Amino acid sequence: MTYTTKKRIKGKSYLYVIESVRLPDGSIKKISKLIKSKKEKENYKTFLEMKKRELFINFALQNYQFKCPITKEDVKKIEEIRLDYKKIISSLSKAQLKDLFDRFTVNFTYESNAIEGNSLTLKDVAIVLFEKQSIKGKDLRELYETRNSRNA
Repeated sequence: MTYTTKKRIKGKSYLYVIESVRLPDGSIKKISKLIKSKKEKENYKTFLEMKKRELFINFALQNYQFKCPITKEDVKKIEEIRLDYKKIISSLSKAQLKDLFDRFTVNFTYESNAIEGNSLTLKDVAIVLFEKQSIKGKDLRELYETRNSRNA
């Protein structure tokens, strides 16, 4: 949550923008930035986003155990990718997210079944999964395998 507040320091009033960030362990950290001018008020978003990234990266570096050959630089990259993914997913509407998940499901099912030798095309898989129709000339085993893979 982002909000602005005034602080009085030595009799002078200063305007600060503050954002509360909840870390994966449940603790809450506050990031604050002094707003010196009205022009700077628009630039605070990039500053807060950068500081939020630093908080999550430092949390990951301090709290995760490395038992495999992953370096701290790799963890930083992974954490940055995770934050970018989270930002993209949060910008999508529920309908867009459902559509994305459905397309992923169809492609994943098609690729998995194709590896096993299933003769259904990508369009056939979409019809079987979402329209719940059978395809003429296709083996029932392939159709049931396709339907069951979504439920698994």
